[in-house]
Amino acid sequence: MAKVARVEGDFTPVASELDYQDEVALKRKIAGNTPPNHILLLTVINPFYPISVNIVYSICKSFGKILRIVVFRKNGVQSMVEFESVEVAEKAKTDLDDKEIYTGCCRLKVEFAKPMRLNVVRNNSDTWDYTKESAPEMVESNGSQPGSGLLGFPPTDVVKQEFIETEQISAPAIAIAYPATVEFYDPMSMKYDDYSEYGSVVMAYNLNKMMTPDGLFNLLCMYGNVWKVKFLKSKKGCAMVQMGDRQGAERCLAYLQGVPLFNDTLQLGISKQPFLGDMGRGFELPDGTNSWKDFSNSKNNRFLTPAMANKNRLNFPSKVLHFFNMPPDLTEERLELFVMNTTKITLVDITVFPNKSEKCSSGLMEFESIADAITCVVLCNNVPMHSVDNGPPFFIKLCFSSVSSIAVAEREYEKRYLKYEKTDWL
Repeated sequence: MAKVARVEGDFTPVASELDYQDEVALKRKIAGNTPPNHILLLTVINPFYPISVNIVYSICKSFGKILRIVVFRKNGVQSMVEFESVEVAEKAKTDLDDKEIYTGCCRLKVEFAKPMRLNVVRNNSDTWDYTKESAPEMVESNGSQPGSGLLGFPPTDVVKQEFIETEQISAPAIAIAYPATVEFYDPMSMKYDDYSEYGSVVMAYNLNKMMTPDGLFNLLCMYGNVWKVKFLKSKKGCAMVQMGDRQGAERCLAYLQGVPLFNDTLQLGISKQPFLGDMGRGFELPDGTNSWKDFSNSKNNRFLTPAMANKNRLNFPSKVLHFFNMPPDLTEERLELFVMNTTKITLVDITVFPNKSEKCSSGLMEFESIADAITCVVLCNNVPMHSVDNGPPFFIKLCFSSVSSIAVAEREYEKRYLKYEKTDWL
């Protein structure tokens, strides 16, 4: 993403070599010799502001009838626009290529797409089928026509327009609690039509010098995808965390508000800022790490697919942790030593489940207090561990267990089952 120069409250994204490299990488993924088609692929270079169906529709509708639009974010920010004819698409391609949606950023690279038809399941901020439902009423800005007027708009005007539109679409309330069953929300798309006063950015307070972006990620990733973490230099002990969606932010508040964290109490809130923009250079934290980190490409996020999301068991913090994805040759003694060396905390009890496969190990470990268990999550979650005979590392996965203690779980197990079933421990 481009750097931002700030002068007396104004801001203008500045192109950089990194932008050019990103553009080249994106263009490699675009078929270079695709024949003319009635569907265009729009790649947004330096997407400093949110791009939704409404924005794409506004800049394309003056060229002719639009059938369907899809916005996706797997390779940067891209959109496919299906026009009624090849002639209309060719005109749009010629006029829009290398143009900026907003002044100083969001430059378009336009190519013919390969698909012959876009598949749209539902109408929302990222997908729309105009053959089934007309476009939502657009809010004009400065009297300009959306078809061409958006190109080159000052950023403040267009962002204001976008937020006005979203307020008209939806104004949901923040949930106080969240059900244990996880509904899957597509992490590759920001649901800007869900934003009213609040978004998916979580404010975290009372963070001491041991906390880092990785530590916050390790704790919050159990309740939703974490895209970015940024510590604030102007407010000591405060950080902003952009979650993958609004629901992930709400889950963090529901499960982690007021929990003990490094001899303090974690306080969370949802920011009025809908997303984190340019992060700047940052500054050095007490442990020497940088003050911000981008986790949007991290494979340690746990809600990336419906299957992954459904495997997450949401529990409030407890003194018993369930661990999984450990080396298959893991022993209780080795794990206990690892936790001691990493956290300086002694385990109360530990058990490694009998392996039903040779792929990895899992089990339970119990701490003296909830605070100790949370410390272990912050410092040990997603940390690599090798098998004794080396090989690729296993990234430790931790989550809070619903059992009150390992001893109680064992007694309940003996009462209810004659044959060991791993799922009864979780």
